[in-house]
Amino acid sequence: PSHEIVAHADPTQAELAAQIRALQTRGYRGHAAERSLATGSSLLIEDISSEQLDAAAISEEDRHAMRALGPASYMVVPLRAIERTIGLVTLITTHDSGRKLASADLNLAEEIAARAALALENARYLGELQLAVATRGKALAAAEFERRSLQRIFEQAPGAICTTRGPRHIIEITNPHFLELVGPRDVVGKTLADAFPEILSQGPYLQLMDQTYKSGVPYSASEVAVKTDRHHTGVLVEGVFDFVFQPLIDESQSVQGIMIFAVEVTEQSAARKDRENMIAALAHTNRELDDFASVASHDVKAPLRGIVTLATWLSESLADRVNDEERVHLELIQNRARRLSALVDGILLYARAGRVRGSDEPIDTYELVTEVIELLGAPSLACEVSPRLPVITAERVLLQQVFMNLISNALKYTRRTDPQILIDCETREDSWVFSVQDNGPGIEQVHQQRIWEPFQRLQARDVIEGTGIGLSVVKRIVESRGGSVSLRSESGAGCTFFVFWPRGA
Repeated sequence: PSHEIVAHADPTQAELAAQIRALQTRGYRGHAAERSLATGSSLLIEDISSEQLDAAAISEEDRHAMRALGPASYMVVPLRAIERTIGLVTLITTHDSGRKLASADLNLAEEIAARAALALENARYLGELQLAVATRGKALAAAEFERRSLQRIFEQAPGAICTTRGPRHIIEITNPHFLELVGPRDVVGKTLADAFPEILSQGPYLQLMDQTYKSGVPYSASEVAVKTDRHHTGVLVEGVFDFVFQPLIDESQSVQGIMIFAVEVTEQSAARKDRENMIAALAHTNRELDDFASVASHDVKAPLRGIVTLATWLSESLADRVNDEERVHLELIQNRARRLSALVDGILLYARAGRVRGSDEPIDTYELVTEVIELLGAPSLACEVSPRLPVITAERVLLQQVFMNLISNALKYTRRTDPQILIDCETREDSWVFSVQDNGPGIEQVHQQRIWEPFQRLQARDVIEGTGIGLSVVKRIVESRGGSVSLRSESGAGCTFFVFWPRGA
């Protein structure tokens, strides 16, 4: 490089850094920076070893100077213009700084270098423009500047571009990305049929271009498989592309040619297909699990019903011949069989909660909650329903399950002769926040997360009957529709359960 600037965060070390740079400049050939300048590729060494330090030195004097500086990590980023590398930015951290360069630093440095190179190149173009104005006239210079700007945009376009002229589709220009896909070859001035016979033979592309040229209507296609010589070995490799045939129209509205613009989407297409296959496989597995759960539930509950029936028959037929202890045992058999049956139902409900999508319909949640309270047979005046409950669009069965579990849970655990349950709703921009508040004993902070898990209970079944699955079903349903649940409570001060139901869920 003909111009260099060397700086150091520590002014006392700046002279040493400049000395190292001067030594490396004299022995520049074969140095890492020279390779970066030649290839236009960045270099990052996150942790410089002693061996790397010795290998990088070009002389004993250089080695001593670099060890005195104590480099910890090293980065070279080229200032890459359109046609060439115009300079380098070298960053070094030392062990004294306590910092090492990483890939995130490289990404930032490359972005800064790209902007700096663009600014330098624009400055160069501006200088060329000023020279052109002085020598060839203002109009000619402006035209040249515009041409160079358009060429820069054309060469940096994120897709493959080829333009053709006339009804025979004679190639006028291609950008570098296009030639990377089709393989290096001399194509300008040739017809598409002569330049790319192996590609045009893979589909009706030439006929589609003829149609575009005659009609002036663009043609586009998505995820088209095309084989190209992408590795420049003569072997065709299949890729997937989105492409457009765009007619090029002049001032008289006549079609003069066609621009071919293609973007490779091979990875995206493969990922989409994998995702679709996984979704299909998951849906199939879910159907099998549902079938299995239904069969298992029926097969398990059938003998349980028989146990309950038999225990009931024994209790009735032997009523005058069993003592109190034996009568208690028979009742335990019936109660535990019923609990097990309810547990099976709960497991099946939890497994299916939120997975099956039903039809959305307008629901007056005030009326829905009122119906739930009637179904639960709540004591008179125990439940107060706020008139603020809105009309929303949702799946009725799921919303009914949510309210039924929350209200029955509140009634069950309040354990008072004067239970007071308030069902309310706050409308927000992104969601409805339903709340169910009770005047029960509350839940200690340490237990508030555990109650949302399946089969978790804070009271023994002998105290309060239940399966311990109601709140987990609520959580599963709400989260399956993109919402969330929460709880606010203090021991001895009641509970308020919140359901954040997204608007438009």
